[in-house]
Amino acid sequence: MNTESPYQTSTLELAIQRTRLAEERTYNAWLRTGMTTMGFGLALAKFFTDVEPLWLLQLLAVSFVLGGGITVLLAFYTHYQRCKEYGAINAIHTPIWVSGGLSILLILITALVLTLVLI
Repeated sequence: MNTESPYQTSTLELAIQRTRLAEERTYNAWLRTGMTTMGFGLALAKFFTDVEPLWLLQLLAVSFVLGGGITVLLAFYTHYQRCKEYGAINAIHTPIWVSGGLSILLILITALVLTLVLI
């Protein structure tokens, strides 16, 4: 008689699942950091318009937005590489194309808003 439960999962499989979830949490933390940095750049451009010289403020705002965008791109690249390492590209969790698409969409929307704010 088979006493093994059909719901039993191997220790290795559980470790891979924990690693994948930890990687997703780390990716989300870097996304939050990048979004916050981009938001700070947008806030600078929008609310501190009376600062002189204006070009310095605009340069600072663009730098924050670019820095946040680079953070988001590097976060996605690192997330993708880590998922490839343990074969979790097509895992049950968030598909990698969704993560990448959202990262690119976030950067494009922020760039558009910054352009509209600085015009």
